[in-house]
Amino acid sequence: MPASISTARRQRSKPLAVIDASDQFYRLSAGNVHRSQFAAAQRLTERYEAARDRVAAWLNAPSGKDIVWTRGTTEAINMVAQSYVRPRLQAWR
Repeated sequence: MPASISTARRQRSKPLAVIDASDQFYRLSAGNVHRSQFAAAQRLTERYEAARDRVAAWLNAPSGKDIVWTRGTTEAINMVAQSYVRPRLQAWR
């Protein structure tokens, strides 16, 4: 089996580990992060926060709370641009 599977022509291939994790999520633990008292949702929240902590450690960020997930590149770029531009716009008024 190939290491990655292409899901659409315009979409980049995803590593098999990502596909497997997504499959496991949708089959076993779909729920809302930080929004439910059910055991499955609490486990999901713990995994979500652990992922943020792992990414923070990999990036040498001070904390997992400094990591923000976005839906895609455009949203991430817009978020960075807004966080940079907004404080400077206030100074011009």
